[in-house]
Amino acid sequence: MLKPHINKKFKNNTALLALILILIAMGTGAFIEIIEFNAVVFLGAAERVGDYFNNTLDLVFNLIGSIIACFFIIYHHKKETKTIS
Repeated sequence: MLKPHINKKFKNNTALLALILILIAMGTGAFIEIIEFNAVVFLGAAERVGDYFNNTLDLVFNLIGSIIACFFIIYHHKKETKTIS
């Protein structure tokens, strides 16, 4: 989804691309945790949603998953760039 919106200089900097992808995933995970927090506050769903420990585990595993996914995306990006050149 990002490919048409990023310039060539940005595409060649894999560290910056990885950082942007990880931050996007972490932002999405944080947004989901805010939705869960609203369910606890306004709907009384504390027993079903989880506590602070659950919230932290969700964010940690989101970070781990986004880093692993980033390796696959950058590998695919480099492979695709080699075939085009």
